[in-house]
Amino acid sequence: MKVVNIHTDKLITTLRKYRRVIALFFLILFGSLLVDSCSYYRKKDLFANKISMKEINKNLAKHKQFVLVTPSATWQVSNIKMLGNSALNMIITPIGPGQLQSKLEYLKTAKNKRVRMGDKLLQQLVIMHISDQGQLTSGKINLDLKDIKRIEVYDSDSAKTLLIVVGVIALAFVVVTVIIFLTKSSCPFLYAYDGEDYQLAAETFGGAIYPGLERSDFVQIPMARAIDGTYSFKIRNELKEHQFINKVRLIEAKVPKNRSLIIDQKGVVHTIDTPTPPISAFSDSGNDYTKELVKADSIQYYFDDTDPVNSLTLNFHKPQDATKGKLILTTKGTLWMDYVFGEFLKLFGWYYNSFAEEQKKKTKEQMGQWSRDQNLPLTVSIYNGSEWQEVEQIQPIGPLAGARDLVIPINLENISSDIIKIKLTAGFYFWEVDYAGIDYTIDEDIEIKYSFPSEVSNNSIPINANDLYYNDSAYLVQKEVGDVLDLNFKRMFPDEVKTLLFMEVSGYYTHIRDFNTSPDFAVLRTFREPGRFPEFSQQLFFNYSEPILARNIIQD
Repeated sequence: MKVVNIHTDKLITTLRKYRRVIALFFLILFGSLLVDSCSYYRKKDLFANKISMKEINKNLAKHKQFVLVTPSATWQVSNIKMLGNSALNMIITPIGPGQLQSKLEYLKTAKNKRVRMGDKLLQQLVIMHISDQGQLTSGKINLDLKDIKRIEVYDSDSAKTLLIVVGVIALAFVVVTVIIFLTKSSCPFLYAYDGEDYQLAAETFGGAIYPGLERSDFVQIPMARAIDGTYSFKIRNELKEHQFINKVRLIEAKVPKNRSLIIDQKGVVHTIDTPTPPISAFSDSGNDYTKELVKADSIQYYFDDTDPVNSLTLNFHKPQDATKGKLILTTKGTLWMDYVFGEFLKLFGWYYNSFAEEQKKKTKEQMGQWSRDQNLPLTVSIYNGSEWQEVEQIQPIGPLAGARDLVIPINLENISSDIIKIKLTAGFYFWEVDYAGIDYTIDEDIEIKYSFPSEVSNNSIPINANDLYYNDSAYLVQKEVGDVLDLNFKRMFPDEVKTLLFMEVSGYYTHIRDFNTSPDFAVLRTFREPGRFPEFSQQLFFNYSEPILARNIIQD
């Protein structure tokens, strides 16, 4: 993402002015994608060992048209009655030339066994294939389930169809959300000069919305280029919030040959060789997401299975002598999460500012416990042979600057199995994960240098750079939309040395809200319970998506 001349305040003003028109455009665009995504139904075959009375009854409840097919004839079925759990009583009549017969002939020859949503007849068919049982005649017959070789049903593949629809809905919704809710919160935006323009590098210390949540965030900045020996950065306040920046430090690391570098949440830089992809990745509901995670390709897992809190279990091969591992994830928070938090804040109404003042008095432990109880961080756990053991909780990462590469060191000394099981857990649609891998190599010794800004200006006014050297009680405060902090750092290595930059930025931010509605204290009290926030997210999601699903899918 390039930001030419950093006139973001003008961009925000323009988007606010025309947000209704832009939102309508995107709704039309994604609405057409949604209809196209749901326009096909694949054939589902049930063979003898899978055919049950429950399956028959399910299709009867949908008022589907049953057809009986033998090698020599085709029969239309009516008045089906179940005889216990093993047989059906029905009336059969021959199917002559006509629409139904032509559809059945089509199904025999069509290579692509899919039907369009508009083809209502094929959607309603249940075709039972049996072997010849002598000469069938019109009228009542009894048919044993064991005599049915195969049942052919043209129906929605509910899991895949829902996944497609949910993905399109989510994509449409978050794009519109960015436009319509542009006045909502975000973290401070960090930009890096790439030699031509300033690029958005990261949203820093995401989720640190009160003093008790202040933290250091370590950000990789691969796009930064030194001009005349100087790196240039900007930190901007772009949305409705007050930002309190405590410390800014540049980390420049020499890149070793045939290795890449990733920084962890504690600020330690690790060398990465060739990570091993997972051999499998299954959600709690049994869905396979291995293909989504074996490479970084913007095809993600969203923790959007059927439960308010969802987990993904990754299995990796472990070398026999491996005692340490480095889990690599490409991940970030979702735009949906920002929206959900905004809806949560609306529940406070005119009481919000009083609530915010109360929160400022809480300790880091108190604030962190609520965050953990509500599954806001992405939790990484490892199976030690008898139970799941928490390894690390990844703190929120803003959604607008792109996914980050993260490294999580893992101790494998107590893992005797040749398969490592790692679980990722998060609240409903709070995170997206694009890639997962593990590296078993030992970190190489690398040369790392640290520096503080040589020049700092706040809204074009030079200030003392020492104010950003330490985590202390002195903050650089940005209170207005458009406030910008300019930072220059001297390059620490010779130009011919290949290096990679990381930046440590610490601080917190607070929302600016002026709600005039009445607080909903009854609902707010429910958020004292662990797990309530993920439930709230799921409720909001399906309240939004169910009307669209109902219009576009034949329900299972």
